[in-house]
Amino acid sequence: MPGESASMDYSLLTVVMPTLNEAGCVGLMIDALRERYPGIRLRIVDDGSVDGTPQVVAQRLTPAGDLVFHDRAGAAVKGLTASVLEGLEQVETPYFLVMDADFQHPPEVVGAMAEQMALGYPLVLGVRDNVAFRWTFSRLALQRLAAFFSGLRLLFHGVQARDPMSGFFGGDTTFVRGVIGRHRRRFVLRGYKVLFDLLKSLPPEAEITGVCYAFHRRGGGRPK
Repeated sequence: MPGESASMDYSLLTVVMPTLNEAGCVGLMIDALRERYPGIRLRIVDDGSVDGTPQVVAQRLTPAGDLVFHDRAGAAVKGLTASVLEGLEQVETPYFLVMDADFQHPPEVVGAMAEQMALGYPLVLGVRDNVAFRWTFSRLALQRLAAFFSGLRLLFHGVQARDPMSGFFGGDTTFVRGVIGRHRRRFVLRGYKVLFDLLKSLPPEAEITGVCYAFHRRGGGRPK
C-alpha cells in the first residue's frame, strides 16, 4: 500500500517530453520546470522537428547533464507512442513523468504528481478536471465519447481510471518498463494513446491514483 507522507527529491524524477515542432514553447517549459523543481531531469524526445526545436533545446544544455535531447529524426517508426516508449527506455531515475511541451499540461501540477509517486503509487495520472478555454461542441463530444468507450474497454481488463486518454502521466520507472516489456505488442507505436495501451496491460493489483488539473490552451507549436 502507498505510504501516508513523502518528501520529493526532484533529482529522482525524469520528465519525458515528446516533441514535434515545439520551438515556440519547449524552451519556456524547460525553464519553468527547472525553476519550480530544482534537480529535475528532462529528456526531450523529438520526432524530427524542422522549426528549430533542437536548437532551442541545445541553448539550454548544461554540463550537469540534467537535460538530454533525444533525436528520433531518423527513426523507422514515428509517432507519439513510439517516442514515449523510446524515451522511457533511457530514463535512469526511479520515477518518470510524461507530459507535453505546449503548456496544456501545466508545470505547476508536476509537483503534486511527483508526491504521489513518492508515496508509493506505481502509476499517477493527470486528470483533466475542467477545460480552461471553450472547446467547440464537436471536440467536446468527441473527447467525452473517447473517454467513455476507452473506459468501457478498460473495465474488461479489470482497470478503472479517470481520463484514460490523458497524455499526462508518470510513475515508477521499473514497474512501468516491466509492464511495457511484457505487453509490447499491445502498444500502437504510430498512435497517440500510450496511456490507454499501458492501462490495458496493468496487472489487476496495480494501484492507480490521479491529480486533477485544468486543461489549458496550447502555448505554441502544433499538434503532435
